[in-house]
Amino acid sequence: MRAASIYFACLFTSLAGCARSQNSANQLATRHWEALCHCMPQHRSPSDTREIHLASLTTGQQAGLQQVALQASDFVVHVKTDTPRTVHRHSQSSEVSATASSSGGTGIIISEDGLILTNEHVVRHAQTVTIVTNEGIEYTVESIVVHEHFDLALLKIDGVNLRAAETSPEPLIPGMHVVAVTCPFSAGHSCFRTGVVTNERISLQRELDPAKIKDYGALVETTVRLEPGFSGGPLLNNKGNLVGLNVAVMGSIDSGQARSYAMPLSPQMHGAIKQLVKLSKRH
Repeated sequence: MRAASIYFACLFTSLAGCARSQNSANQLATRHWEALCHCMPQHRSPSDTREIHLASLTTGQQAGLQQVALQASDFVVHVKTDTPRTVHRHSQSSEVSATASSSGGTGIIISEDGLILTNEHVVRHAQTVTIVTNEGIEYTVESIVVHEHFDLALLKIDGVNLRAAETSPEPLIPGMHVVAVTCPFSAGHSCFRTGVVTNERISLQRELDPAKIKDYGALVETTVRLEPGFSGGPLLNNKGNLVGLNVAVMGSIDSGQARSYAMPLSPQMHGAIKQLVKLSKRH
């Protein structure tokens, strides 16, 4: 089995504080951002527990998922964060100054009054958090509650009559068509990636969190080619229902062998989200 890189799919516009990827310096200069906030080489190949031969999506299926993505733009938002970091200046006085690096991910509106679900690692260490909608409207996050064991965070904004995502009790099974959606950085442009489920239960615990602070033991693997900024965003079925939260990518983004991973909306996840909703009402 070949070595692979597994990383959270969050967006960083500064290299400081992030692990270096295997991309060339020229590629990083072209992109103007560093995708890897956590990069851990591990010996694992995509779907090494199961080999599944899957047909490519037809033109009609692609069109259907594209329509789902367009409709999802109403409840998918960009989570913009500013994270403080310390910079040591080489001077006679050895001054130390604090600066902020921008990072971000995606969020999902789950209530009409402004509760937004995302990954905890998207807002980890953030000094300020701002929500940006598909129309470019910005909201300041009033409170954040995070789950103790799952990579989940619930953000609260002052919203009114927002459109919330709908969930599905339908289990994720190999071969199911799915689409991942993120909020663009400029208004009026949708961003989505389509694919199929290849493994309904796979553990990335040792790759993402060997200390077991957060639970990554039951993720869903897909052929969706996630890119920086997709973390915390929705994985939707072909009916437009929320079935998971995108959390990680394995392999090169530019490689056809890349695989992506999502946290499925299992009964345990539903319970964790309900706990967060209760906690947010106390703030």
